[in-house]
Amino acid sequence: MKRFFLTLFSLSYFIVIYLVKEHIVLPSLDTWWVQLLVAIGLMICAFLLGYIGLLLCRYFERIDLDISKIESIEAANDNYLVNYIGFFLIATDMEDSVTLTLVFLFLLYLVFKSNVSYFNPAFLVFGYKFYIITTDLRTRIILITKQTVKKPEDILPFSHDEESGTTVQVRKINEYVFIQWKD
Repeated sequence: MKRFFLTLFSLSYFIVIYLVKEHIVLPSLDTWWVQLLVAIGLMICAFLLGYIGLLLCRYFERIDLDISKIESIEAANDNYLVNYIGFFLIATDMEDSVTLTLVFLFLLYLVFKSNVSYFNPAFLVFGYKFYIITTDLRTRIILITKQTVKKPEDILPFSHDEESGTTVQVRKINEYVFIQWKD
């Protein structure tokens, strides 16, 4: 259920763009500044949902990530921004709420079932970065962390002690996506 909410919250911007495009305000208050305030309010709501999604991450299973088994690391933020631009373009092209609902439900299902992405632009605003990590078994996983990672040792927390060696605790969102969460 937590994964479903993360997926739903990550797609909330799709709905925001559609509602702004459709000028969803009371007809008697249909002025440019009211539309601007409504748009800002909707974006704030989407960011709050993103923050709630971050808070949900503390309830995912804790596992140890062994950094000695990491072969390579690459930044993934730019890869996901392209997807969101696509979502925004689709949302601006919707002509009615029935089509929007069908497309939104289809995207929700695809993103949820893909087991790969829980990218939420709010995570970037709150300082999180996305990395694609290739393990020694050639498995590619996504790590969401606040740290800037250029080499595997960068994943270790700043308060890292020698007892834990080369492992760091992360939260498992699914088999391929993990978030480094500070308790």
